[in-house]
Amino acid sequence: AGVAAVVGTKLDPTFQGGIEELGDVIGDMTTLIVIDNLETLHGDEFFALDDALRDRDVTYLLTSRKGTGDRTDTLHVGPLDEESATRLFRTFARISGSPDLAEWTAEKISGTVRRLHYSPLQIRYFILSVAAGKPVSDTIRNQDELLRFCLGNVVEDLGEDETLLLQVL
Repeated sequence: AGVAAVVGTKLDPTFQGGIEELGDVIGDMTTLIVIDNLETLHGDEFFALDDALRDRDVTYLLTSRKGTGDRTDTLHVGPLDEESATRLFRTFARISGSPDLAEWTAEKISGTVRRLHYSPLQIRYFILSVAAGKPVSDTIRNQDELLRFCLGNVVEDLGEDETLLLQVL
């Protein structure tokens, strides 16, 4: 229901229906629905949405640290190329309210995105950290907070056997 409300109001600001009514709003429109961090949805919310829109021309782009089973194709997404990483850096800097970062020289951005391994998550983390007042050099040298966030979410969801195996390793 939460996903339906978000998607529905983007198409029709007066939309107040649920998953079933979302198909009517979409109609014959070719639609791409992007859901970031699919694992944050509750239960089978995504599958209910997919089932309700099965007869519509809808494609989903889902990101998740976990799979969704046999109903999806998995594609591992690696690092960006340097040009894309640089463009992402400038875009994130501009929209985060850090125009000074967006105005860095191409060489400075190139060196920075290289040290951030051309990773969209690391680039975003860097921009947000600097925008929040952290020194540039500290943010590049010390990425422990980012790793703690990413790995912490994974470790929290491990079962007892998996946690024991991780501790042994």
